Amino acid sequence: MSWLRTGGLVLGAWLAGLTVAAPSNAVVVTYEAFDIPDAGPLDVWSYRYRVSGRTFAKGEGLSVLFDVGSYRNLGSPPPQVNADWDAIVLQPDLLLPDPGRYDAQALVDGPSLADYFGVLFAWLGAGAPGSQPIEIYGPGFQTLETGETVPVPEPASALGVGLGLSALAIRRRVARG
Repeated sequence: MSWLRTGGLVLGAWLAGLTVAAPSNAVVVTYEAFDIPDAGPLDVWSYRYRVSGRTFAKGEGLSVLFDVGSYRNLGSPPPQVNADWDAIVLQPDLLLPDPGRYDAQALVDGPSLADYFGVLFAWLGAGAPGSQPIEIYGPGFQTLETGETVPVPEPASALGVGLGLSALAIRRRVARG
């Protein structure tokens, strides 16, 4: 077997493992964080979320939670996702304390997930903002599922891991003779 074929098999197995690792019926919310040039004293950022792994019914929705100690001034109203969704934000409340929320509720059965969900915010933490808790809720606002947002994988790092695994397989094969 050639080294290219061996590496391709290893990379294919690794990629298959990535897709098997997450339950097929679980929602996946990926995020990208963007640092916005600041015009004032606040460190302004935006999140762009992509949602997959679930077909929402009318009245179901998604909430992304914003920790009261790390986020302020959530952009209100948030940018419209598309006509299938109604999105709002609730500000973090220091007095309760209660996290802020980005909330998007499906207005139709099987709403489109082709567009990103987004929100601006002031970041109070160090470094770049990261993962956040999420809740999926039903038409009566009962929690159906909880989880965390996950960063969009860097194409270069996924490729690098795949190539590294391929090289390791080749090295082992050569060592065995």
